[in-house]
Amino acid sequence: MHFCFRPLLLLIMIVLAKGIAQGQTLSVRGQARETFTQKPLPFVVVEVNAGERFQISDVDGNFTLDSLRIGDRLEFRLPLHRTGYHVVKKTEDSLRIDMNRYLWVVRADSTTPQARRLIDAVLATQPRHDPLRHRFSLSQYTRLSVSLQNPEAVQQLARRWGKRFGLEKLPPQFGADRHLFLMESVVDRHRRGPLHDKQVIQAVQASGIDYASPLAYALQTQPFSPFDAYLPLAGTDYVGPLHHLTARFYHFEVVDTAGTGSDALYVVRYNAHAPRLMKGLRGLLYIQHRTGQVRYLVAEPDERLRDSPDKVTEHIYQQFAPQGSGGLVPVVTRTQLSVDQVTAYRLRFGATADTRLLDYAPRVQLPRRRFDEFALDYDPGAAVQPPDYWQAHRPYPLTQEDQNTYHLYDTVATIERFDRWLTAGELLYGGRIPYRSVYIDLNRVARFNDYEGLRLGFGFHTNQRLSETLAGGAYVGWGFRDQAFKWGFDGTWQPWLALPLEGTFAFQDDIDEPGGLAFAFDKPQYLSERLRPYRFNRMDRVRRLQLSVEAEPYQNVYFQLGLHQFEREPQYTYQYRELPLTHFQFAEWQAGVRWSFGERFIRTPLDRLSLGTLYPELWLQFAQGLRGAFNGHYRYQRWDLRLRQTIPLAVVGRFGWQLQVGQAHGALPYPILYNAPGSFSPGSVVTHNSFETMRYNEFVADRYLYLFLSHDFGRLYEGSLFFQPALEAISNVGFGGLRHPDYHRGIPIRTLKNGYYESGLFLSDVLVLGVPGLKAGLGAGAFLRIGPYAQSRIGDNLFFKLALTIHS
Repeated sequence: MHFCFRPLLLLIMIVLAKGIAQGQTLSVRGQARETFTQKPLPFVVVEVNAGERFQISDVDGNFTLDSLRIGDRLEFRLPLHRTGYHVVKKTEDSLRIDMNRYLWVVRADSTTPQARRLIDAVLATQPRHDPLRHRFSLSQYTRLSVSLQNPEAVQQLARRWGKRFGLEKLPPQFGADRHLFLMESVVDRHRRGPLHDKQVIQAVQASGIDYASPLAYALQTQPFSPFDAYLPLAGTDYVGPLHHLTARFYHFEVVDTAGTGSDALYVVRYNAHAPRLMKGLRGLLYIQHRTGQVRYLVAEPDERLRDSPDKVTEHIYQQFAPQGSGGLVPVVTRTQLSVDQVTAYRLRFGATADTRLLDYAPRVQLPRRRFDEFALDYDPGAAVQPPDYWQAHRPYPLTQEDQNTYHLYDTVATIERFDRWLTAGELLYGGRIPYRSVYIDLNRVARFNDYEGLRLGFGFHTNQRLSETLAGGAYVGWGFRDQAFKWGFDGTWQPWLALPLEGTFAFQDDIDEPGGLAFAFDKPQYLSERLRPYRFNRMDRVRRLQLSVEAEPYQNVYFQLGLHQFEREPQYTYQYRELPLTHFQFAEWQAGVRWSFGERFIRTPLDRLSLGTLYPELWLQFAQGLRGAFNGHYRYQRWDLRLRQTIPLAVVGRFGWQLQVGQAHGALPYPILYNAPGSFSPGSVVTHNSFETMRYNEFVADRYLYLFLSHDFGRLYEGSLFFQPALEAISNVGFGGLRHPDYHRGIPIRTLKNGYYESGLFLSDVLVLGVPGLKAGLGAGAFLRIGPYAQSRIGDNLFFKLALTIHS
């Protein structure tokens, strides 16, 4: 019998070759992208052989898989995207996986039991897994880029308007291979507690700007924890899904699971119960089953404005990793903002802020002296760090677009004196325009009130270019209704720049509300308080000379001591104690203190910007009248106290209160008594910290107590860009008394000895108009006067007012 060995030998060779191939390990590197936009997809689940092992792509959609074999099946999954597949055949270094995004958004309408158990586990372990609430020091790197996503639209604009504006050729900075703007920064952050948390910009550089530190203040990404009650996104605070008070306002649903057993990673989708009733978020949470930790976070606003002329998309991506004692720290934070369809040419802009953790040290000993009132500061040498510094601190290299941007601005498009433009922006925000060695005061150019009508004028102050220790200014104005000229001047001397101490002198010949009260270092709690002077209809002519010294002896404690000599001439019929006086002479020394515990600031080259405080603020002021000195005719004592606070409440809005009490000892004429702050007149608007149903000059006192309460419930419904009503409730109480009311003749005298009460509701933002970055909302409300000073007919106690709000 003849036996053929050739087929058997061939079979053995095939089996051996297959075994060798199966024993060979391969690696695959690639990137997941959206099919049509070709944008990277962050945090894609990459699973090998249906759960044998898995990996999560990074924030750029990149993944690397080692120890693969020929024939291994890779599965790429991301909610709201079509699943992708790939079979391993060889080692690949640039595999590209395209995944189609679905055009619809599937919302969770309830929380599933499995998702509830996961969220409860996350909330239970929050104190241990949130090290950003404890002592630490860290260093982080941020790269911010702003790009034009369709430069062909700008070219179209150039062709159409080139002859008129000289843009016949596309400017080089609008090219497709570079950014419009690029900035890098390195920031150190030290935290000892809620009141001792400080960031210091150690290095910053930007394309075309020699001095970028001022710009860094406006663009610096503010740190946050996913467990915070509010998460910041593009300048708006949204209700967070992982705070123990706010999680109940969200639906959660498990939409994917990677791995098995204790190593499983659950992908949880979340969205707000009622996105039109609160500023909520939607997105994904990647929760590790074994530890109950959130390893990845994706968030975007859970709202869509149907009538919006612009298409704005905002996203936050965060990746967390264990650091130190096992707590999770955000090692990557990316914020993306995209604006589509700007103007009829459909310009598309995109901004990306990418922050990477460089170093983290938990539970470090930080001395208290390291902290001050500045939450954000900068090192004097931050803008002049050498190239070697940047090479050592960049966690990833510059892209080709980044390099092209720096090269372009360094060679042909450097912005000369850009720091002056940045300073001009800060001054314009504060109501000043720089011109050489002076600032033009915008608030002196035009104003309006019922007494003067339209008032036009001009005012200026010198700046640091003239002198760093001395400053001066002057103003003039003319009222068209009262046909009177006003003027004044002032000067400031700061003898030691390193010390918060300065002396001031001022003179003015102007008009002022009789019975008004101004605290030292005063500032409004609400923007609406600035609207009350527009309806002043009773005025005194005031000639005042003031000398004062101001200091900050302790952190957040401000002190003023001054000597005032002033004359008040009523511009209305008034007689005091049957004396034939047409004007009243006063002289007083005054001391004022303001204490704003916990107030934080951002340092700027010109000044500092307040971030406010969550704690009560206090003002205390005392004045002693001088009779027989400095031409003063009256001896008296006045003391006034103010306490106020604004309290943000998770989901349910914001509550504000102000208590003000004061007393004047001594017989005083009407101009320096206390005029109760009423704010009603026909056509008036809602004015916080005033009596909404009380008319101007209706009540007067020499001792008083006022309590103003307001609660902003927030947005009720958001049906469109122009209709975003928000509800607010106001209740006010006032008491006051006056000794010797018979001393005052010519004007009606009423006191608040029986108590004044009022309450009301108003809707703001019923109609919202404006441009991106600045919007004005119009609404209306009704207020009811109750108590002893109410009229007999209920209709006479009901007052309707407009509500005007400004949004940045």
